Amino acid sequence: MANNADLHAAGIAKKDEFYTQYEDIQNELNHYENHFKGKTVLCNCDDPFESNFCKFFLRNFNYLGLKRLICTSYNTSSVAWRQMTIWDYLGEQVTAGNGHGYVMDIKSVPMANGRGVSDEDIDELLKSKKEKLSIIGLGYVGIVLAIEFAKKLDTIGFDINKNKIEKYLNGIDPTNEVGTDELKNSKLKFTNDPTLIKDAKFHIIAVPTPINTDCTPNLTPIISASEIVGKYLTPNSIVVYESTVYPGLTEEICIPILEKMSGLTCGKDFKVGYSPERINPGDKVHTLQKTVKIVSGMDSETLDIIAKVYELIIEAGVYKAESIKVAEAAKVIENSQRDINIAFINELSLIFDKLDIDTSFVLKAASTKWNFITFYPGLVGGHCIGVDPYYLTYKAKLAGYNSQVILSGRNINDSMGKYIAEKTIKLLIQAGTQIKNANVAILGITFKENCPDIRNSKIIDIIKELKEFGVNVLISDPLANSEEVLQQYNLTLTDINEISNLDALIIAVSHDFYKLFSFDSLNKFFNPSITPVLIDVKGLFEKDKAKNLNYLYWRL
Repeated sequence: MANNADLHAAGIAKKDEFYTQYEDIQNELNHYENHFKGKTVLCNCDDPFESNFCKFFLRNFNYLGLKRLICTSYNTSSVAWRQMTIWDYLGEQVTAGNGHGYVMDIKSVPMANGRGVSDEDIDELLKSKKEKLSIIGLGYVGIVLAIEFAKKLDTIGFDINKNKIEKYLNGIDPTNEVGTDELKNSKLKFTNDPTLIKDAKFHIIAVPTPINTDCTPNLTPIISASEIVGKYLTPNSIVVYESTVYPGLTEEICIPILEKMSGLTCGKDFKVGYSPERINPGDKVHTLQKTVKIVSGMDSETLDIIAKVYELIIEAGVYKAESIKVAEAAKVIENSQRDINIAFINELSLIFDKLDIDTSFVLKAASTKWNFITFYPGLVGGHCIGVDPYYLTYKAKLAGYNSQVILSGRNINDSMGKYIAEKTIKLLIQAGTQIKNANVAILGITFKENCPDIRNSKIIDIIKELKEFGVNVLISDPLANSEEVLQQYNLTLTDINEISNLDALIIAVSHDFYKLFSFDSLNKFFNPSITPVLIDVKGLFEKDKAKNLNYLYWRL
């Protein structure tokens, strides 16, 4: 062999199972394709991580219909333990042999369809150390992403909030989206040190995109996140934005920041994509894994890479959008559509209230038709539905179009808190209660049910309006964080067991906790000498029963 120059060169180049070329393996085994279905292949080799035989059977695992691929080695690989994440993707076992070889046991290749990924992809997986992935922003969206990716990849979870990072490290989940066990068992590297971002080649930015007091986009979080990532961006990286933005923002605002902070050129030194978040806080059915993920990239190559990365964690699969702008627009119209639909029902509830018609009965009757889409009246806040339409209308105005339908819907939904407060005052007057210093308790301050998120909660509108009438307002919520409520709204939460002597009770959020209440439970909250006023925003209690018990009852 020492005298054979070709074999010697092949051995040095590590192209093969010492000398067998991939093309030769493919050409030969193509003649036996029909013999592999349902079979277990035992592949003995020097090093499964470098073997072209291993590479062939991995690439064609699904195409050949293999049941199992077992690769063994009698020698310790020079690269194996630097590339273990390759096989972690597959969830399969690699058993070390005390420096005397190991076994690689592959039972499935979920990342591939049909014949599998390309030669280039497999080659990269087999011969290159897989780079780390970073998640920027560990809120309701980012923490879920980070935990899931950490099951498949070496993942860095970054957030500027040191207190939040400490909570996660201690197994405390302020979002209630992943839970204590997931946090404690996760391999995710939590940090508030931005310098660690430079160790990653794939970055996902998932920071909030709120609005200003004038309902224009507040881009401070996404600009700040772009500056941080840009500062530590390295060549050949990919940056994916998940934050909800108006069409064009990623390319018009974010890319220039990345270029400025990094000194790199987009398209040449790094690539960018957009994949809108679709997480529904508090929803344990339509989870991240079970919801189709929209992905987009600045070019076809970037799109394919981004798609493959997300496919690692998205069971429902991904949808490849035609462009970044298409993906951005798809996100904002999802929530804008829902906002408009709810606004329509809210407007109907206002009309029916004046006509003394119960809205819930109307919806129940109308929903008997096959093509009627049922939405329910209520307060529309939060970081998505109550915000995203303003991003779209802002961009539309810049383009010379003033929105009519979208903004009309927003105006209706934004007015509902004030309307509920005014309705409460009218019923208190009807009950003969002195308005000034009347005691009113509000159950629920989060923007939606079964979720601790208080961002852009429209309950605040009810509170402000009642206080303008001189009403004493108590607020209770079993899920909201009291420190966050105090910091964000300068309000103090009251323990529900301390609530008594009420003139009116507003159940503003349909937490499961409140659904357990009976009228006997509610009676304990009220002053026994007055006619109790019950504002049941989400209709948790029976209207007729409430009236039979002499409640002044109202619901949207």
